Amino acid sequence: MKNKKRKKTKYTVPFLSMAIVTAIAFTTASVLLLSNKAVPNNTQSLVPAPVSQIISLDSSQYKPNIITENGAFSTSYVVQMPTTIQSPIYFRELNAMLRAANRADTVEFRLSGFGGSVQTTLEILNSIRASKAKVIMTVTAPVYSAHAIIAVSGDVMVLEIAASLMFHLPQTMSEDKQVSICKRDYIPSNPFEADVTAILCDSMRDVYAKKLIKFLSYQQFKDVMSGEDVIVSQKEVVKRVGTNKVLLDKNL
Repeated sequence: MKNKKRKKTKYTVPFLSMAIVTAIAFTTASVLLLSNKAVPNNTQSLVPAPVSQIISLDSSQYKPNIITENGAFSTSYVVQMPTTIQSPIYFRELNAMLRAANRADTVEFRLSGFGGSVQTTLEILNSIRASKAKVIMTVTAPVYSAHAIIAVSGDVMVLEIAASLMFHLPQTMSEDKQVSICKRDYIPSNPFEADVTAILCDSMRDVYAKKLIKFLSYQQFKDVMSGEDVIVSQKEVVKRVGTNKVLLDKNL
């Protein structure tokens, strides 16, 4: 009996020791994790998070939702644009897809929104122009500013019921109100801003001159180019071009 007891003790002690060490390690780790959550680390909070980490917090509302359907010989893409157009970083996938698409492919944009970044918009317009795919713009509700200029930049534009287009030259906030940076009475804050503004306004005027003449009267076009807001309803477009499905030239 004694021998059996010693034999049992011989194997039980190391097993108990290992269990105790494991329990201590687990408890220590748990305490450390809880303390890190409960007590903010002031040193770490001063270090900016990587850009990728910031974007991953909740970037879905800023990124276009791209649905892909692969066929035997072609690919169809449906792009649901966000309601505001933010930094170009959110549109990398969209721009890459447009430039990589083939002639047999179709890209349909679904548009409803309030505009946004001029830089991002110009990059999207260049990607649409460079795309080999057929690009269809479906306007599902009123679109404003950047969304409106994207709407008239594909191969085909379809205006659904109650859709409308609002065009204006680039604007900025000044004293809590929107002002056109292309108007003559706009005063840039420094010489650098003056140079950038001049280039930007010239670029947008060139884009508008090629793309808007089909949808606007002479007076409306003149108003847009002078910095005013001009809204065109679906009914006005149908009256002017004869249909709500308008053939366009994305290469303009």
